[in-house]
Amino acid sequence: RLSAQLSVINQERIGSIGELTGIINRLKEEDEKQRTEVNKLIDEYSELTSLLEQIRTCHELSEKSELSASEELKLTIAKQTMRRNNNLTDSDEIRLRERAENLGKRITALKQQLEGCKQRYDVYSDIERTYNEISEGDYIGKLIEEERQRRERETRKHKKTL
Repeated sequence: RLSAQLSVINQERIGSIGELTGIINRLKEEDEKQRTEVNKLIDEYSELTSLLEQIRTCHELSEKSELSASEELKLTIAKQTMRRNNNLTDSDEIRLRERAENLGKRITALKQQLEGCKQRYDVYSDIERTYNEISEGDYIGKLIEEERQRRERETRKHKKTL
């Protein structure tokens, strides 16, 4: 673990705990910014898909010769939605579908970036925790004790299986 952490420290040329803390803070800010953007895009995507659903409902119900009471109500609501959105045409529907598709791709890409940011944050936070543990006292002694306890558990586990 320490070797992997040192590798990251060397690759990123981190020279002090202050630099590490700065990186962690920047990653937190980046995470918040990306989450806000993703949430905004998700809201926009939801509105678009809802509008597209109303358009589809309007088309489907308009083609029926007879409607039940609930279908008439759905058609009325769908037509009102279309009127509120300037009587959407077929070309508007195509444009909205393309926009929804593009939003979906952007959301997916941002979520992947967000996951990468979270992974980097976890790595740097782990390095910071290790630094703090080492700074507190007998880090090597603690590691040796943890290893001794792990071996004891394995020995007990092995004896139970025999």
